[in-house]
Amino acid sequence: MSSASSGGTRPTKSDRDPRIRDLQASVVATRTALEVAQRKADDRVQALQANPNDKVAAMYRDQCRVLVENPPPRDWDSTSVLGQK
Repeated sequence: MSSASSGGTRPTKSDRDPRIRDLQASVVATRTALEVAQRKADDRVQALQANPNDKVAAMYRDQCRVLVENPPPRDWDSTSVLGQK
């Protein structure tokens, strides 16, 4: 039961506007996704440090450098095209 129907108490802002709840849920989901991405990046860094000859880890490192130096547009769908096999 929401606070709006609990006998005389004022509804909270989020009870009055479901867009705020949606925005809050979006923020939580985005934060979670960023934390997962950071853990994956950390794993790749550790893999490269453990084995400097790891070509896959080196490829990820190089791609990260490219993205840091040349940030993608806001509407980027996270797809990258490999230039070589």
